[in-house]
Amino acid sequence: MKRVAGSVAAGLLAVGVLAGCGSHTDAASKPTASTPAQLGGTGQIGSLTISAAYVPEPASPDIAAAYVTVHNAGKVADTLLRASTPVGTSMSLHRDVASGGTEGMVPLRSIPIPPGRTVTMKPGGMHLMIEHPKPGLKRGGQLDLTLVFARAGRLTMQVPITSPAGLMGQMPGMDMNH
Repeated sequence: MKRVAGSVAAGLLAVGVLAGCGSHTDAASKPTASTPAQLGGTGQIGSLTISAAYVPEPASPDIAAAYVTVHNAGKVADTLLRASTPVGTSMSLHRDVASGGTEGMVPLRSIPIPPGRTVTMKPGGMHLMIEHPKPGLKRGGQLDLTLVFARAGRLTMQVPITSPAGLMGQMPGMDMNH
């Protein structure tokens, strides 16, 4: 009798564990469909919070840009050293510049993230350039973006591909033509 009771208890325990694993995995792994397009990709590593990450649908087959906002809640500076994505041959840090009536880009070796400050990459400023992106980067899709920081380490996150207007063009009720 003890042997049967032990087997029943073990079986119930196994069913409970499997049921719990299934429901936890389903609930935790399904993001809300509208969240990424409206808010951009987000992530957290150490004292750094990454938000509003997005890639506008590329207008050129040769390059695309990624934009992120990084907030350093810590007391020590950090530095974005590099970024990568599997959808391009390479990725580099850049800043748009205007001088003497001409516009261009300059590569950056790194991007400092001061303590207690927020660094925002945006069109016309700092950005992450994806060289030779794979075909098929279309609005509504996502890509993996890896950011490497000197202190916090490596963070890989999913980033939405938005309209060419960026996140504002994705939000319901926003008209970018006015």
